[in-house]
Amino acid sequence: MKTGSRKFLGLPTTRLGWWAGGLAVIFIVLFILISNSTLFFSGFLNKIFGFTAGVFGLTAMIQQGERSWFVWLAILCGLFVVLVMFGEILAPR
Repeated sequence: MKTGSRKFLGLPTTRLGWWAGGLAVIFIVLFILISNSTLFFSGFLNKIFGFTAGVFGLTAMIQQGERSWFVWLAILCGLFVVLVMFGEILAPR
């Protein structure tokens, strides 16, 4: 297994990096479809996709040295989900 890419514009070189990026893409597509009421899907399950993408991305970055934009996207998705969850806890509807 490779130790990871050092290029930001390149694609991930580790398996964990690809998983993080794939989950981030799933999260983004489902988020857009749920927001437009095109798809009636569990928002909680979508948040799990986003959070897992962020955890996988952070793990790939710290342990395997992955630096791809795909992994950064996954980390941003995870951060977004964490901030939304804190917002729901601090100021519920």
